[in-house]
Amino acid sequence: MWKQDAAWSAAELVVVGMLIVLFLIDPFIDERYGTMLLFGWWMPVLIVFFCLANGHNGLVTRMLHHPSVVKAGGYGFEFYMVHKMVIQATLILLMKMEVQPPYCIVLGLCLFVSVLVAKVLHFLLRPITRS
Repeated sequence: MWKQDAAWSAAELVVVGMLIVLFLIDPFIDERYGTMLLFGWWMPVLIVFFCLANGHNGLVTRMLHHPSVVKAGGYGFEFYMVHKMVIQATLILLMKMEVQPPYCIVLGLCLFVSVLVAKVLHFLLRPITRS
């Protein structure tokens, strides 16, 4: 049983590694091709893979089942709704300030602000959606 768990863990880590590589090379690919590659092909494959891997006790699957990760998933809709606006606002602000920080700094900033705004929206909208 342990060998099977280890094999699934290795496969999950390879898939997550490939996703990270796609995000790292995204700034260097034409926007149309990067979006198609990431969301037109890779995300559906990723979703199907993790649906199949769910019952096999791999490392990434166990991490995704952690209560804090499940709780963070509750903010998914709000994150989806705000992340593009946060990215656009950040890029506009940086252009107006005439600042060009490294891509990883901008990515981290956008991620942090998007999560923060999503949590606030979740807190504000949760009483409305429960009724």
